[in-house]
Amino acid sequence: MCCGNPSLYRAGGLDIDVAYRSGFMMASMGIAYAGVDGTILEVNPAFATMLGYSADQRHKLIGRTLFSLTTPQDMQNTLKAVSRLLSGELTHTTLTEHCIRQDGSSGFFSVEMNCLWKNNKAHCIVCFIRPADEGPQTRQSMPSMDAMGGYNQGMSAQGMPGMPMQGIPISDSMGGQMSHLNQVNMNGKPY
Repeated sequence: MCCGNPSLYRAGGLDIDVAYRSGFMMASMGIAYAGVDGTILEVNPAFATMLGYSADQRHKLIGRTLFSLTTPQDMQNTLKAVSRLLSGELTHTTLTEHCIRQDGSSGFFSVEMNCLWKNNKAHCIVCFIRPADEGPQTRQSMPSMDAMGGYNQGMSAQGMPGMPMQGIPISDSMGGQMSHLNQVNMNGKPY
């Protein structure tokens, strides 16, 4: 993963936007971007494939909701986790749950969700999935204080708890970049 000043990478021959998009498309982990209402905006081929869609059918997931892919038995936990993400109470959450595949069957997945923030407001949800190999569980991270009295996770460039540390470009459904959010490195320092 590239760190530091993105303009230096452009000058050095690496277009960071192209690198992010390529990484998204080639990742072996399923990745989906969804609006704060859960509407799926973009998925990578791995996300589609894990849910029984071919890579060229991933557009069939766009416009559906993350909740439409969740089985009824796991819906309460999912809704609660998303609510806590959007409120800023959690920086990320990991659930092990059943997701509905294209053929109507369900698969057991580890689902990690993060909320990306823009102008101190929840902007979108990033969902990562991979096949689960263990029983149901929930793991959640809450912001915690470091020795200097600052938040060691969940701190944005504006200093608000519950905001992501890493700036991540978000693409719209046509592949165009929407924005770079909270451009800070993993230590909370601006690029």
